[in-house]
Amino acid sequence: MTPLLLLLAGAACGAACTWASRAAALRFGIVNAPNPLIPQHTRPVAYLGGVGIAAGAAVAIAGAALLAPDTLPGVRGPLAGAVALGAVLFLALGLADDLRPLTPPAKLLLQLAAALAAAAAGVAWHPTGLALVDVAVSALWMVVVVNAVNLTDVSDALAASAAAAAFVVLGVAGPAAGGELLVVAGAALGFLAFNRPPATIFLGDAGSHLLGFVLAAATLRGAAGAPAWPALPWAAMTAGAFLFEMAFITVQRVRRDLPWWRGSPDHSALRLQARGMGRAAVAALGAAASALLAGGAASLWRLSPPAGAGVVAVSAAVLAAGWQALARCAPPAR
Repeated sequence: MTPLLLLLAGAACGAACTWASRAAALRFGIVNAPNPLIPQHTRPVAYLGGVGIAAGAAVAIAGAALLAPDTLPGVRGPLAGAVALGAVLFLALGLADDLRPLTPPAKLLLQLAAALAAAAAGVAWHPTGLALVDVAVSALWMVVVVNAVNLTDVSDALAASAAAAAFVVLGVAGPAAGGELLVVAGAALGFLAFNRPPATIFLGDAGSHLLGFVLAAATLRGAAGAPAWPALPWAAMTAGAFLFEMAFITVQRVRRDLPWWRGSPDHSALRLQARGMGRAAVAALGAAASALLAGGAASLWRLSPPAGAGVVAVSAAVLAAGWQALARCAPPAR
């Protein structure tokens, strides 16, 4: 199967499973109540978007593995079971939090446990050669990326669009390119048929945890056996759109004497919307930024170190300029 067919198969299955998940969420009252921090969130919206993406990707991957197994090398690879384990654990953790919100400490501990299980099973980078250290570093990276995606998910279509953009680049040009990521990207696009503004279903923590883990696992798989350069800047840039949001929110909250882990209207998306940008435009901007950063990251594997350093420097300068522009945008009033 061609990359386009894998993407379309994932999109078709993702849309069908998201439709079913939305119906189930509405039937059993699994909805997200209006949030005063998010201006557009004025009515209950179905959860379980993450379940729809997971089910859609699983169905599409199973079908592609039967019809064209050579296009999905990761499914039959040595890390397939470890990646599946991590995906299930993070999806289940997020779903549990959607159904009955966990306290921040409990949530963090469970995230660490899931990440350690996945890393110990093989989803890990090995920079030191010391098993315990490498597992700990890899688990920490998973937790950071998962929470970065979770924090970005505050506006219709934003997190799923940005994740899908990164997965497409990774699936085509990453150091461990594979059709599985294109299928997951397609499933996220199928979900977006119902999550586009005005959204009728949300990712929920199940969705943000799943997409965050898949992104972290893809970067760890690509970095496996690679030296710090280009593995470190590649991983950071590939997840750069989400890490930028996490860093920006944290700094802005601290500057306003707010606890960094508490909700606030300091998100980039909410600042841009307060300045008049529509939700669809915000999602498109997030997807473009994610794709450009991931594309620049992929180029590091093919460039000489000096040229690669130039790509990293330009990316950092653009992000710094974006940071300053966003900081000048006042957050919306509560």
